[in-house]
Amino acid sequence: MKVDREAVRELIGRSCLLMDEERYADYLGLCTDDYSYRVTAFSAELRKDMIWLELSRNDLGSMFDMLPEHVKPEGTFVRHANVCAIQANGGADRVHVTSTLTVYFTDLRGTSRLFAIGRYEDEVDVSGEEPRLKARDVRLETRALGTGSQIPL
Repeated sequence: MKVDREAVRELIGRSCLLMDEERYADYLGLCTDDYSYRVTAFSAELRKDMIWLELSRNDLGSMFDMLPEHVKPEGTFVRHANVCAIQANGGADRVHVTSTLTVYFTDLRGTSRLFAIGRYEDEVDVSGEEPRLKARDVRLETRALGTGSQIPL
């Protein structure tokens, strides 16, 4: 089966746009039923990866539902992902996608700042009509996130 690489790239881009617009139900619509979401960062002090968040699709949906209850800085987040590699992974129906990630925050006065950098390591199911996210590991370089860090990246 030939993988539609452009459709995979569009999936990654669309996932960022939907998160930017806080359209969380639509974001989950891009995901398989067994989707998993994880945020990790390497600790030089501990010399190992730290798992900051690990959720199933249902748990992520519950977290999205609770976001209005959380303290959030006033402004908007913008995610910029650049797909670097699309590789076959575990058969003809899955690919592994590595993207660099930059997240910016703009406050209500229009001041923008870098919020976080890292990578998306995505598993994408390409067995159907449209590719769908099966797993996303957000591997952060930034470890000091501050206010707004409960917002999925």
